This record gives sequence, C-alpha cells and structure tokens, in this order.
Amino acid sequence: MKRQTLSFRRHVHIPLLCLMAVLNNSCQEINGAVTTIQGAIDMIGRESSSWQTTMKELEANLFNDGDDLIAHQVTMLAERGIATGSAELRCDVDFIGNRMIEGLKRIIDEMEGRTPASPVPHFCTVSPTVVELEQIQQGSLVGVNFYGYDLFEKDIRDSNVRVLLQNRNGSQQDITFARSFLSHYLMTIRVDDARIDYSGESEKLVITAGKKVLSEISIVSKLPTYFDWCQGDAPPRLAEDVGQTCALSRMSGRFGGATDSVSTLTSNGSWYLSGNSNEAGVCASATCANGYPRAGDFMWSAGTPPVRMVLQEGNACFLTNISGRFQGANDRIEISVGSDGYYYLGGGTQPGASATARCVGKVTQHSEFTWSKGMGTIPLGTATGQVCFLSMVSGHFGGTLDSVRAYIKNGSWYLDGVAEHANLTASVSCISRL
Repeated sequence: MKRQTLSFRRHVHIPLLCLMAVLNNSCQEINGAVTTIQGAIDMIGRESSSWQTTMKELEANLFNDGDDLIAHQVTMLAERGIATGSAELRCDVDFIGNRMIEGLKRIIDEMEGRTPASPVPHFCTVSPTVVELEQIQQGSLVGVNFYGYDLFEKDIRDSNVRVLLQNRNGSQQDITFARSFLSHYLMTIRVDDARIDYSGESEKLVITAGKKVLSEISIVSKLPTYFDWCQGDAPPRLAEDVGQTCALSRMSGRFGGATDSVSTLTSNGSWYLSGNSNEAGVCASATCANGYPRAGDFMWSAGTPPVRMVLQEGNACFLTNISGRFQGANDRIEISVGSDGYYYLGGGTQPGASATARCVGKVTQHSEFTWSKGMGTIPLGTATGQVCFLSMVSGHFGGTLDSVRAYIKNGSWYLDGVAEHANLTASVSCISRL
C-alpha cells in the first residue's frame, strides 16, 4: 500500500511524520527507504562505473515499495548524471559517481527532516585547457567552456561561482560578468569580453565558489611582460641578464630631491626593478625584451656634456635609470639623436640629475612617440610584435598622481600620463620584437 505521507515530506520534519505514521506503521517504511538509498550510496562508492545500473535498481526498488516521490527524485538525479556524462560534456564515471552520491545524501537529509547542504559546483573538463592571449586578439578564441555539474541549484541567479583574472603579483580583477550558463552542466566564460583588462602580467583564470577554488586556467602570451615597483616594495626580479634587456616604461610620484631615482639594474646575473626616494608615491614599471644583442651601457650626470652612445641605424637605446629632482619645465633626462646620426644621453641641470641607458642592436623597425600634459592616450600599436621603453622624461613630478607610462592593455601598447603640474612630458621608443 502506498504511503499517503509522501506527498508532504518536504514540508514537515520527520518527528511529525513519525507521530502521524504511528497509526499506519510508516516510520519503519521510511527507515527502510533510507537504508535502501544508503545501500546505493555504498555501492556507487565502491564501484563508480556501476552508478547507472545502481540508480536504476534503486529507482525500481523505491517504486515497488511505494516511495513514488523519492523514486521520482532519484530519476531526475540519474537523468542529470546521464546528461553530465554524455559525449558532449565528457565527464568520466568517477565524477558522475560522486555527483550521484552527493545527490542521494541530500535526498536522505530531506527525508530525515534536515536541511540538505547546498550543492557544491564541480568541474570535470575544461576546453581549451590554456588561454592564449594572441588567439583572443585574433578573434579565434571567444570563450572557455567548463563542463561539470551542480553549477547552480534552481536558477542561474543562485550560483555562487565567481571568475577572477589573476596577475602574477596576486592582484585580481572580478570578471564574473563574462560568465554564462547554458545548463546545469556547462558554463562559458566569454574571454573576448571588451571589459576584461588583459595585460602583460595576466597569469590565470581562477574559478571559485565561496572560499573553494574550483579550477585554474593558465594564461599564456607572446606579449612582453612588465613589472611594477613602488616605494617600500622589495625589488622584483625581472629576468636573466643573458640575452635580455629590461628598461623603464613608467615613472610616477614626487621627485623632489637629488637622490630620488627609479632604475632597472643587473645583479648576480639577473635584472631587477628598484628605486630610491624620501618622497611620496614614487613608483616605476619596467619591460623586458629578449634576443637583442647588447650594443652598450652608458652613464651621464649633470654638469657633463651629453654622452655619445651608438649609431641610430640598426640600434635603439632606452633609459634604465632616472635620478634627480624633477620640479620644473627644464628638469629632464633624455635620449636624443645628434646630427652625426648617433644616440646621445643627457639631461638638464637639476640637482642630482643622472641617467643610464642600455643600447641594443639588430633593430629593424623603430618608432618614437611623445606625450605631453593635455594630450589623450596615444595608441602605439600591437604588443605582440613590439616592445616599448621610456626614452625621455621632463617636467614637474610634484605629487603622487604625476606619472608617465607606456603600458599594455588588451594586447596593444599605449602611452599616457597624469599631470597635476605643468610641463610634464615623456617619450617612448618602440622596437619590433625578434
């Protein structure tokens, strides 16, 4: 005989059910159903590949015992398992077995009057397994598909799955806005969403639910990498010295004293980014290029003539150290080209002014760009085929917001600045990458 209490099991606690069931001995039958389901859990736990057969037998046993409502829940759970394991979704039997066990445990909790635990999202397959930034830029990679189960419970609005874009320094951008669900079993991240801010430091996509990390997907790129340093930070290691050139691509903050500086330098076979300042908000960024042979390192200080470096043809030179006060229009450090076709390193007469530069050879394409206060952002071209460094800075770096920079965003180089004070100017030199 079918139990009349089954239709409202979801709405009352088991003590009340049992109190009503005393009249028709249903408590023993409920305990029997729990035992039957627990037996199925144990069977799937021992042999994941048996999940489908076990679920069919469980469904039949529950129907035979009159547990229609519970049997229908088992049917729906099994159907989700079949969908999850289809050829399209590519989840193996271990994942599906775990999915069945978790679902059956929630059914038991419901039967015994406990609030079932919220389903925990699981991923079993990701395609592609690596995100290549160049493919996004070329339009050949639109989305990343995550196949799994329990990605949401009843509606996509109740999903706690978050998507983060993580940089190498640990900073993260929340890009959950690029997430969409096609079913309980498939989530897609639109990696080509224009709101995502990729840079040369983008390291991986991190998928979380609550405090749990569900998946991490590496981001790889042929883009040049760049690094940040600010006053008080430890100098980051940039690259090996052999075959690499690392130079400045950003300068910001207040440069009010003779000893204020930012620089890339080599030590024990590696490049580092550092600085020295007693002022506020001094920061710098550096970019590295590999494969260009070194044509020379040069140094200049105030009170001496500009230093002749190398011929412009076939070469390029970049600033690796900027030192001294920058409090007026005539305060500057620059790399220029003389009438003789050579690069020269020089600057103004401000206290403590000095600079170093690295020159490289085998340069086939070379472009110069200049930004001044009042100008907008200047596009410099793709970052896939070129690298850009500072070649001149001048003006009044009088506060924490004053800055000039060349930077990568979404696969392209840009040049801009922020000038609270007058006459802030910068130039960058861009070369094609080998």
